[in-house]
This record gives sequence, structure tokens and C-alpha cells, in this order.
Amino acid sequence: MKNGRWGGTALNAFSAERYTRLPQSFDEARKMPGNSIEEVLGRLDTDTSVNNPDDVEFYKTGVRRHIEELYAFSDKYRQRYGGGNQIKERMLAHGCSLLWIQHNSLKFLQEDGKNPNKYPTVRIYLNPQLRDSLDIYKKIFAKATREGLRFQAKIMAPSGYAKHLVDKAVDYYAGLAAGRLETRRDPIVFYGFEESKDKLLRIVEEVYSQYESAFEGRETGAIPLAIAPGFAVGENPVGLDGEESLTDHRQRVIKEADYDANKFRMNAASWNINPDNIAFNK
Repeated sequence: MKNGRWGGTALNAFSAERYTRLPQSFDEARKMPGNSIEEVLGRLDTDTSVNNPDDVEFYKTGVRRHIEELYAFSDKYRQRYGGGNQIKERMLAHGCSLLWIQHNSLKFLQEDGKNPNKYPTVRIYLNPQLRDSLDIYKKIFAKATREGLRFQAKIMAPSGYAKHLVDKAVDYYAGLAAGRLETRRDPIVFYGFEESKDKLLRIVEEVYSQYESAFEGRETGAIPLAIAPGFAVGENPVGLDGEESLTDHRQRVIKEADYDANKFRMNAASWNINPDNIAFNK
């Protein structure tokens, strides 16, 4: 798709053919190559992009409108389904870590405290061109909600993103002025639950195929399994409630293994990690 954007239009033959090659389930993704501990150790410093021209253009010309539309989307969602109940409205949409805006599906809200499977089991990461990120996020969110899925989702809030990146204090606007912009490779994350994780994956893949040009040349982080440009997946680390990211968890145990692949493999079973695809559990 080198000849212009076609996001939101009907699939053409090329994109439809690529879409059929995407894994149709997380079990399928688990068996895909390219994410062994040896391969990951060779790219641990690739969780950010520097001076991506599309990102630079977005922060120069589109970020203010994006922020306005993102907060408008959150407010509308809270008001429509929160019924004036502040606790319920916060559960529907809220900011977290000054970095993300998180949204929980209606099904998640309805089953909160009732479903014994309390925590999500899988994660889906997307890194489209930032100018398209909110449209893509809203389309996935709306379709998954219509399907009645229980899920959680979060999207970068650029107003906070401009001041924070991983563990570094970064002033993006000063960086832009100095000719440097560093951006994360996971501005959109969807969290799926066991009973509907594959349905959520297929919905994301369907929307991805409609915006394929927005993902051309886009990369994902070092730890999640990349299944297409700007599109990666992984499992929730066993025993964790989602408060620690998959990347943070894997990097922590890689450090514990002294960045040694053999030592990592020797301990992988006790950590419940698949050493041949470390985005997944054993």
C-alpha cells in the first residue's frame, strides 16, 4: 500500500490476503516464530522510536485536536452509560499514570465482582500512525462493545505522554524544538479475558485490515510477539493482576537471568514463561 492511505475503506484483494495470514487465535499466535529469548535479547533497546517523521508531524500539527477528541470521547462514554454515578463513570473511563486514558467495556462493568475470572489473560498492542490512533481505537472499542465482549483498553493521552516515557522524564515539546522526538511503540493496548479473547483478536484484526496503510513501517516493542507491522500480542504474566506490564515483567526476569539466554531457559519453567516465545506463558 505505497500509493496513499485507504483507512476506513473496503478491503482490497491485497489487504484481504494479508489479513487471512494473521493468527485467528492466541493459541495460533503462541506457535509463531521470531520471539525466542535469544531473538529478544538482540533487540531489548527497541521499545521506542526516535524522530519517526509521521510522529513528528503529528506532534507539530495534530496533537491538540487529538487531545480534544480523546477527552470528548471519554466524557461522552461516561455520560451515556454512567448515569451520573461518579463511581460508575470512573470505572467506565479514567486517566492513569498521567500517561494513559483507560476505558472498560460495559460487559466488564456489569460483571465486576461477579465473574470469578477477575483479570484479563491476554494483551493486544497496536502502534499505528498517531494521527489515526484514536479513530482505530474507537472503531475497535465500538465493535467489541456491540459484540458484548468483556475487555479493557487504554490509549496514550498525549498531554501526559509529552512529559513521560517509560522511566525517563521527557519534555516532548522541548525535544521537538531540539529536533528529537522519542515515542513509545505501544500507544494502544487492549486487554482480553479468557472467554472472549479470540473474538477480541479477530475484531482487532478486522479493523487493522481496514487501516493497514496506517501501520506500514510501524514497529512494536521488544517483548510482545509481532504478528504484523505495528501489531503485537502477548499473555498476561501468570499471577499478576495487570498492574505490571508484560514488558516490565519479562525485562525484570531477563535481568535476573543476567541477560543470559541459557540461564533464562534453565529458569523459564519456574517463571512460567515460554522461552521460545517469551510473550507467552509456559
